Amino acid sequence: MCECTAFLVVRSCTACSSGYYQNSNYASNCRVSGTGYYTSSNAARTRYACPAGRYGSSNVQRSWTCTGTCSAGYYCPSASTSSRPSGRLCSAGRYGRGASTTSSCTGAVTRGYCSNTGASASTGHARCGPNRYCTGGNSCSSQIVPTRGYYATPDTSSTTPRTGQTRCPAGHYCSNGYRYQCPAGRWRSSTGGYYSSHCSGTVRPIHFRRAAVHEIHLSHSGFLDTVI
Repeated sequence: MCECTAFLVVRSCTACSSGYYQNSNYASNCRVSGTGYYTSSNAARTRYACPAGRYGSSNVQRSWTCTGTCSAGYYCPSASTSSRPSGRLCSAGRYGRGASTTSSCTGAVTRGYCSNTGASASTGHARCGPNRYCTGGNSCSSQIVPTRGYYATPDTSSTTPRTGQTRCPAGHYCSNGYRYQCPAGRWRSSTGGYYSSHCSGTVRPIHFRRAAVHEIHLSHSGFLDTVI
């Protein structure tokens, strides 16, 4: 009688080679490991799933390395049969360099940027802003809206990626993530304004005259500590 790790050939048994297995007695042939599985030794009684992060596209796999690693932007659970499994894209806001094992993939997309599913690098994605910001790992549909009375920063230019929020400074009001100067002739002495009506202070004409004289003096002398 043949053991279950071999198959019968004219009253004698032949061991199954690697890439094959047999778990039944009196078998007349060996079973292939099959896609997504492998056997690495002769006379194997069972097959093993290709490990997560790898895939096996061949019917005969002889090593745990199987066919290769999962493609960038994808993740492969155990027993995967393709480098780009259907429905196995890296989650939005995450990226995968390859050989990823879960939807979290390699890591989070860089601060100031966002990504949809299937990203393969941490940078080079859509910039967050100009009135939204991203702290890292954001999907493009989940950019963060600044708190009322705050604005998205840094706002050095319209194309600068926004990475956080800053409380609205005095003399300004901040609405929908943008910073605006108070209207002409109006002023706000405290921070955190979010309506133009919060600029409720009136600028006295004398302030304009003093400011104008001061600016002219500075442009000629260049000394900040000189007062006229």
